[in-house]
Amino acid sequence: MLIADGCGVLVDDLLGTNTVADEIRCSGHTYEAGSEELADYLIYAFGVARRLDQLGIRAA
Repeated sequence: MLIADGCGVLVDDLLGTNTVADEIRCSGHTYEAGSEELADYLIYAFGVARRLDQLGIRAA
């Protein structure tokens, strides 16, 4: 987990088992600069939230 944290990715990303991106549905289209980076960040944030849930850490 430390390696993944240091790289700014999830453990599942390193193992090739991250399914969060496959589960996310997008609505609408945008071609603005930065939209792909925003989508990548949101996928990462959802993955972090899932991992915290797995660890039993509740939202504040």
